[in-house]
Amino acid sequence: MRTSRLTKPSVNLMGLLLAALLLAVPMSVQAQAIKGEDATEADGAKFQNERARQHMLELEQRMFNLAELLKESQPEDAQRLVMSFERSREKQLVQRMSNVSELIGGLELNEASTRIDAVIDELQAIKKLLLTADLEAAIKQEQLRKIKEAIKDIEAIEAQEAENQGQSDKLAESSDPSAAAMKGVGEAEQRNKEATDRLSDKVGDINPADQDLKEAQKALGQASGKMSEASGQLSEGGSPSGASESQGDARKKLNDAKKKLEAARDKLQDELERKIRGLVVDNLRAMLKQQTQIREQLEIVSDQADQGDARAIVQVRSFAAPEQEIIVLAEETIELCELVEFSVALPAALSAVRDRMVYLVDDYSAGLGGPAVVASTVRVEKDLESLIDAMEMSNANQDPKDQDPKEGNPREQEQREVNQILAEMRMLRIMQVATNENVVRLEQARRSGDLPQSVLRKREEMTRDQQDRVREATAELRKRAMQGG
Repeated sequence: MRTSRLTKPSVNLMGLLLAALLLAVPMSVQAQAIKGEDATEADGAKFQNERARQHMLELEQRMFNLAELLKESQPEDAQRLVMSFERSREKQLVQRMSNVSELIGGLELNEASTRIDAVIDELQAIKKLLLTADLEAAIKQEQLRKIKEAIKDIEAIEAQEAENQGQSDKLAESSDPSAAAMKGVGEAEQRNKEATDRLSDKVGDINPADQDLKEAQKALGQASGKMSEASGQLSEGGSPSGASESQGDARKKLNDAKKKLEAARDKLQDELERKIRGLVVDNLRAMLKQQTQIREQLEIVSDQADQGDARAIVQVRSFAAPEQEIIVLAEETIELCELVEFSVALPAALSAVRDRMVYLVDDYSAGLGGPAVVASTVRVEKDLESLIDAMEMSNANQDPKDQDPKEGNPREQEQREVNQILAEMRMLRIMQVATNENVVRLEQARRSGDLPQSVLRKREEMTRDQQDRVREATAELRKRAMQGG
């Protein structure tokens, strides 16, 4: 598919986005620094955040207007802008920035800092959409992301409908059910209907040409109709048992819709898998290249920095920014892996390696560049090399393109499956070793007291999240290995 370069107006638009991003990033640093001080610095951070919010409002409007202008002459750039605008609105970035301002005003700085990080991640995702060269893949990735979110939404609606039906059944058991209780359940049913209608609209907008999504939307509409019946029966003093029957029908339709959404998800994941696998290897190689360059430059000044030479320490501190760039690319790669779900262990393994990089940023920022830090960079390089080897092994053992697995040689298919498990096991080992070392590093940070409490809490949360990933990945890989015999 032909791709076009971003037009000059689009580049200007990116400048506004980067301005909003740059305004938000230092605010999080300030928010950590002002704990326990007077409110004037908090007011400054709040002012910065408000400026970022105003930039975001302007950015959204310009994306929308420019998309309309470019619709006919430059449809690909227009599509990028539309996806970026929709992402910003869907993620409620402007409102979230307003919430951050309220938190800063109330001196709830740790929570404000956490939410700022989440907003910055979304800004990075929008930036990526605007700059993407492979528009077709970007569109499919956005569709897949929305489908997976819709599946989560429908699961929440299903759970609420089951709760509502249980309440209706309890009312039906009573010889004289309370009118107030029936009205309350009827109102809950109406709210669930409205949530179903909103989800139906979202599903209809994902890809109107996809038959599975069409059928999912149809089933959601039918579920909404049954919910309306149940709500009416309950609110108007009708039969609770009749309402329960309607709710049961609604749950069946919700299940039908979920199955169709899962079919659409699986289809998109299959379409994207080969491309994403290749992109993941490219990203890992790019991370390794930059990590190696940082380590080579670090080795030049390591001894001087360890001896307290001021110029060498300044040089070491300059490595924090390129290391952070590697972390951003690692997070993007983890997101791709989790989106397409082709590997159990890779997202968790790469997360553990990324956490090692986070501690490297701490070291560089503190001007630490001695032998221990050099050794840490070497470990990260070796981890990345091992991940690349494991991914290449995994990619080489995919089913041949355009071949039905049922038609292939059973022994060859079995060997490919074994090799896939072996590749996952190699990633799992990287994950476990890196996680253990990160736990040790966290304990060292606690004892030394070098990190601010707010930063230390983030490192603790990072370690807990990673330990959860280790457990989940290990359990899932064991399950897959047992299924494969």
